[in-house]
Amino acid sequence: MGGVLGLAVLLAEFSFWFDRVFPMPEAFKAAYLEAITASGPAELAFFIIAAAAVPGFCEEVAFRGYFQQVFEHRYGHHLGVGIAALLFSVMHLDPWHLPALFAIGLYLGYLFVWTRSLWVPALAHFANNAASVILVYSLPDASISQMAEAPPRWALLLGVATFGFAVLLLRRQRVDSAAEPGSELDEPGLIERGPAAPRIRGGDATDHFRGIDRAEESDS
Repeated sequence: MGGVLGLAVLLAEFSFWFDRVFPMPEAFKAAYLEAITASGPAELAFFIIAAAAVPGFCEEVAFRGYFQQVFEHRYGHHLGVGIAALLFSVMHLDPWHLPALFAIGLYLGYLFVWTRSLWVPALAHFANNAASVILVYSLPDASISQMAEAPPRWALLLGVATFGFAVLLLRRQRVDSAAEPGSELDEPGLIERGPAAPRIRGGDATDHFRGIDRAEESDS
């Protein structure tokens, strides 16, 4: 989860400069801040469930569990990840954070490519959203002006190191797994090829949450 939190710091720096070119209207900033600011522990728990747990599960099943696999089957890993990430960013209807959302979508997409488990991007998605809610709650004097501030330099350096280490670790894990006999990580997706309509191997996308690794069905 450190990788997505490190990426969040890097994107906060990017958003600081992007906001100078394409600033979000003050009314939207105020509405956004009010929407994610909890007034107490009970409301904080509700926000974590509604804004982090539910999107983390549902959006990953949709975008990585279905759309990305369909596009990977048709276009290969990289383009499949990119198209799914673009859909993910556009779906949020937030043009002021579109580049940041696209970057997060790419990272979540490659987490699925590298691990072939929806649990990993879902937990990373949850961690990113929950961290935002908790951060705002922990700053009682949170204001619109604070939203436009760049992260401190030490946080930026820590974010670069954390994100880079997480990516290297995941890629090395993928290489080690791909070297194992019977590994399917080098295939362009978990969707079967053939004249029939694409089918996700082993059932629907939620099978990946249960850790099911079924053998590919023979073409009938």
